[in-house]
Amino acid sequence: DIAFGLHAIELNEARKDSQNALNESLLMLKERMKELNCLYRLSEIIEQHGQTGVDIMTRAVDLIPSAFQHPETACARIQIDGNTYQADNFEETDCQLEKEIVVNGRPIGTIVVGYIKGSHKFETDPFLLEEKVLVNAIAERLGKTVERSRAQIKLQESEKRFRTLVENFLTGISIVQGNEVVYQNKEQER
Repeated sequence: DIAFGLHAIELNEARKDSQNALNESLLMLKERMKELNCLYRLSEIIEQHGQTGVDIMTRAVDLIPSAFQHPETACARIQIDGNTYQADNFEETDCQLEKEIVVNGRPIGTIVVGYIKGSHKFETDPFLLEEKVLVNAIAERLGKTVERSRAQIKLQESEKRFRTLVENFLTGISIVQGNEVVYQNKEQER
């Protein structure tokens, strides 16, 4: 009877340990899901047509805190090219992550995520390694977004210059595709 009792106690302790490990794994999984959702939603925001840089950055600073352990007290700020976009509750604190936003190898701004002063008492680093990786990924994604936006603007400017040059060229120019004239400048029409 004593042996069965001891065995039952051991099984009960093992079950409790397993349950605690499962609960911890579930908690960590929920944290990873929040981070992945943040990246997914940020990608959706960036890919929406008609979004300006201001729209993207404004929505991003409201989205980012939801991916952290304590979203109710997290805050974010993005600074790019002298413009600042920040959550309504943003404040500088001792407890924050900061990452440069880089475009074409040059820093053009920063992203800062922190916890509001006095909201938590942290004995160790309040940010999980995965949250640090998340901030790095967001900074990289925003940098690539700015880079793409600048490239599109330069392309449009180049197209406009080329079109102006071709339309005002003193030599006739035609573009023919499949035995059909699809473009003629004024001099060619004349």
